[in-house]
Amino acid sequence: MTVMRRAMAIEVNREDKRKTFLKEDYLRLDDHYREKRIQVHVMREYAEAALEDMTRSSRLVLDQFTASGQAFIQRYFPGRENVLKLPTSEDSWKSIIGSLSAEQKMIVVNDEDQNRLVLAGSGSGSGSG
Repeated sequence: MTVMRRAMAIEVNREDKRKTFLKEDYLRLDDHYREKRIQVHVMREYAEAALEDMTRSSRLVLDQFTASGQAFIQRYFPGRENVLKLPTSEDSWKSIIGSLSAEQKMIVVNDEDQNRLVLAGSGSGSGSG
């Protein structure tokens, strides 16, 4: 099975002389990456379903393309909607953050929409892993 995502087109208006961009300028990009994260989890769900029952996995594929996004999520991720925000599988995410200190974990799991500069010196655990 191949899943193809439509490429995102970015149009540059050469007449716009702004030197900065507004948050609204990035909304399409945010949607694009949110959908990519969801697809990571949908593909994992498909693979798990296929290992158990091909009929179930076929139903998942059909629902993916016919059900509304919210209906699909409610059916296949009930009570696990927060997992869809993770950039990787739940188990992988747990292995990434599992060995971090409380301070490191706070930085990694913080989902505020802002840039950060994290300085990590000798003995901080920045090179472990």
